[in-house]
Amino acid sequence: MTQLLDQNTRDAIKKYLAGMESPVKLLVITDNRSPNCTYCNDIKMLFKELSELDLEMLQIELIDGWREEFEKNYGIRFEHVPAIVFLNDNVKGKIVYRGIPADQEFGVFLETILELSLGHVHLRDEDVERIKKIDKNVDINVYVTPSCPYCPAAVASAYSIAMLNPNIKAYAVESVEFQVESNENKIRAVPTVIIKTDKKTVRFEGALPIDVFISKIESAL
Repeated sequence: MTQLLDQNTRDAIKKYLAGMESPVKLLVITDNRSPNCTYCNDIKMLFKELSELDLEMLQIELIDGWREEFEKNYGIRFEHVPAIVFLNDNVKGKIVYRGIPADQEFGVFLETILELSLGHVHLRDEDVERIKKIDKNVDINVYVTPSCPYCPAAVASAYSIAMLNPNIKAYAVESVEFQVESNENKIRAVPTVIIKTDKKTVRFEGALPIDVFISKIESAL
């Protein structure tokens, strides 16, 4: 049977994630009833192959079928499936990848696993303090495509911010898989970041420096 990860890739992943220090659990949520589940079989195969690497600190749970608790716990509605939730004690907010992390996005996906496991946030102290002061609920959606070279940086920024603050949910959204949603949000270029609060919606294109990214959040508050 054809495999998504060849042996060289598997060896490279094992080497890269060998330095994990605390467990990271991935909830891989699929549902073939979802109109966005074109690549759900590939997602299942990808994470089955990752689980076969037997990395002690990486736990993968494949969940076939959306549940109401996912919306309550992670903000994932039925139309948001497929979705992958990152769980780790170092994460204060919510970090989710919607779609299959392929090509350019696979690298930042692995980087996120390692950074969460190590508890690393590569930000200046003043940026960390600004993030921690955010006291309202914020949803960050970063629309990406697998071939976009600038998207991983935008995703990494959103995930770093969510890691530090329990009021923040950060979602990477594969815009081709979620075409209807992308059209509704008028996504014309990637990365496009949409920040939503109870008061305001702010959007921008491109991978901005983290201090400017934080300013966009502050402007939405």
